[in-house]
Amino acid sequence: GAHVQGSPGQLTSRGNKQRTTQGTRPPRLWIENTILPALLQLSTTTDDRDILDSALIAMGRSAATDQHDLVRDTATRLLAHRELSVQAAAALGLGILDDHPSEVLLTQLLQDSSTGRQAIGGGQVPWLIRAFSAIGLGLIGSDGAVDALLAAVSDLPDSERDVKACSFAALGLLDHGSPRRDDVIDALLGMVTDDS
Repeated sequence: GAHVQGSPGQLTSRGNKQRTTQGTRPPRLWIENTILPALLQLSTTTDDRDILDSALIAMGRSAATDQHDLVRDTATRLLAHRELSVQAAAALGLGILDDHPSEVLLTQLLQDSSTGRQAIGGGQVPWLIRAFSAIGLGLIGSDGAVDALLAAVSDLPDSERDVKACSFAALGLLDHGSPRRDDVIDALLGMVTDDS
């Protein structure tokens, strides 16, 4: 029979998945020594946005802790890619990577700060990259990530409603056991009450 585990679509390896068979995951060493190096090399040899989008997500999912620097450097470099979808996938890949330096960069992108603008090669950070940065912060779910998302939800003007909405949705990605979950619920309820 089928059992449920993981995430829908298996994008982030979190959440619920329905499996009807016992799949075979490649051995960790094979992922670390063969797959990830191939993806890293591919990120420097192709300019195909569909391949880069997929590679960035796969790198975020498959990197061992000692490989985070390589993957983060690659994703950071691709934040300045000419294709917006690659830039957005780079932001999401950083969120899937789930480490503190990625959190700091995603916060800068979400806030459209000078550091965030430099990371994309200059100019305002496009709303789509900011939105995917918010989702990435939601995947990370740390105290700093939650603070950045709450600030975006409460402080961004309505003219930036897409980024604000993604920040709101990203708060829903917190683990049910997160110690910040009650803080988030209280803050969001307070915002709704204040607007009434």
